[in-house]
Amino acid sequence: MSDLILHMTDEQRQRIEEMARQRGYHAPDAYLLALAELDTQGELTLHDDKDELTQEQLEANFRQGLHETVTGQTYPIDKLWDMVDSD
Repeated sequence: MSDLILHMTDEQRQRIEEMARQRGYHAPDAYLLALAELDTQGELTLHDDKDELTQEQLEANFRQGLHETVTGQTYPIDKLWDMVDSD
């Protein structure tokens, strides 16, 4: 496993840590990984007859999810489940 380094302000880091705690995650990295996973669901492109995202797509999805988290563009988990159930 390789490390990912994120550059953010102390305020942004504190915000992510608080959001992770509020949503029941034991650590901010678990929360960010969950966001990235949610972001990639339904956005797969086909390559060689199998679902696969390129490294560039994964990085872009992660950056977008992180940006939305840092800027407060989030939903409580119960709302997310309601949105999923309505589809």
